[in-house]
Amino acid sequence: PDIPPDLGNPGWFLYDLDLTTVFARFLHVGRDALSRQAFLDPRWSRDTLAERRLPGAELDAPAGARPRLNFIWHTSYCCSTVIAAALDAPGRNLALKEPQALVGLANLKRGQQGALKRPGLARAVFSLYGRRFTPDEQVLIKPSNYANNLLAEAGEMTDGRHLMLYSSCRRFLVSVLKRREDLRAYPRELFVALANDGHPQAAWPMKTLLCLTDLQMAALAWHMQAAEMRKAMASLGDRAVSLDGDRFLAAPREFVELGIGVLL
Repeated sequence: PDIPPDLGNPGWFLYDLDLTTVFARFLHVGRDALSRQAFLDPRWSRDTLAERRLPGAELDAPAGARPRLNFIWHTSYCCSTVIAAALDAPGRNLALKEPQALVGLANLKRGQQGALKRPGLARAVFSLYGRRFTPDEQVLIKPSNYANNLLAEAGEMTDGRHLMLYSSCRRFLVSVLKRREDLRAYPRELFVALANDGHPQAAWPMKTLLCLTDLQMAALAWHMQAAEMRKAMASLGDRAVSLDGDRFLAAPREFVELGIGVLL
């Protein structure tokens, strides 16, 4: 039988929620190794790390569990990885960049028609990411934009601040154009995910959607992401602020200092 991870030890990092086997996968890793990773998803080389599994049904947290977590939500191509890395400071803040388990949780929500049937699972996931290696160190999460549909759960189930980071639509389109041909499917893949979140564009006629060019589809996906962020900001109130990635590039030091003041 699988040896369960010690959930009281933040060194057992929740890596993935495998929706096929219905297991949560944990990796044994130190704080600095987590900090160094540009992405805590399948691009992360994990061959040397010990792994343990736990049945997903055993992950649960009571309604009163509200870990202190800060978030950077983003539309992609807007300097989110750079900003998260710049805000990482040992002893003060650990930045977790695109944890794969949040994408698993987001896909579970999509498969359950927009509402998580087990909110205790979402609370457990956030609580696991809220564990500290040192008592005074905060945790900042930069989810993948494929997990932006968890904005409502994060606002309801955690304490902390939220940065909504975006690029202009033009910048987003230019970034799509720069991708290799084999990666040009990204806007359509993103649209499918967003459509499954219940955005009204999912009701457009299939003929209309199939006639859209790559850039038209990318622009549509950008607007859908922006709408999701605007809705979240309205509900989060003064817990949320927004930032244009182009403004960050124009004055990076100023906005890193602003991020420290707002998020940390």
